[in-house]
Amino acid sequence: MAENVYTVNELKKGFYSIEENGVRMFLIEGNKRSMLIDTGYGSGDLKAIVESITSLPVFVLMTHPDRDHIGCNEQFEEIWMHPADFAMYYEKCQYLPIPAPVWEGTSIDLGTYQFEILFIPGHTPGSIALLDRKNKLLIPGDSIQKGPIYMFNPWRNMHAYIASLDKLISRIDEFDLILPSHNQMPFEKEKIYTLKAGAEKLLNGELKGEEISLPYDCKHYFYKDISFYY
Repeated sequence: MAENVYTVNELKKGFYSIEENGVRMFLIEGNKRSMLIDTGYGSGDLKAIVESITSLPVFVLMTHPDRDHIGCNEQFEEIWMHPADFAMYYEKCQYLPIPAPVWEGTSIDLGTYQFEILFIPGHTPGSIALLDRKNKLLIPGDSIQKGPIYMFNPWRNMHAYIASLDKLISRIDEFDLILPSHNQMPFEKEKIYTLKAGAEKLLNGELKGEEISLPYDCKHYFYKDISFYY
């Protein structure tokens, strides 16, 4: 597997984004361990890339188990995921090791960065975000981005997604910088209100979907500068 499928950017000292064909992972060095957020499509030797950046032991935290986020899970020994996504994960793969559960409110102390796990279902049943209140940083996976945000198939639920947006809005003063897994980075936090308005209008039948040439039973819905596949 070629390593040049990855582009590594050091955003801050010890904090890296790893880009792979439109999906973004994050590697954060701690005092004793490093955390890798998601593992991408699996088109390269991600472990080799990670080991070229940090000599610390690495554990993987999954924001959710869509295929473009779990592709290199088998390269790592320690995987964490919200258990509401376990069924979806095992439908897609039989990777080992078995994920360990991570829960709402779990604290992850990496020294410079101290994250709280926020449970934000909707995009998937167990989607999570990572909130660092000290650094006013939010890492939301796919749930917060310009889109298209995938909201089709039985695993996804727009009502739960809107409730999760309400949760983030209730804590919006605790973060300024949003680093999503796709599209532009950073994401302007005020656009969370746009996401909520668009999702509500979609459910209320106020948006007209456009036909798309994809192997999914869904349409493409636009609201201002965000969009959904639903």
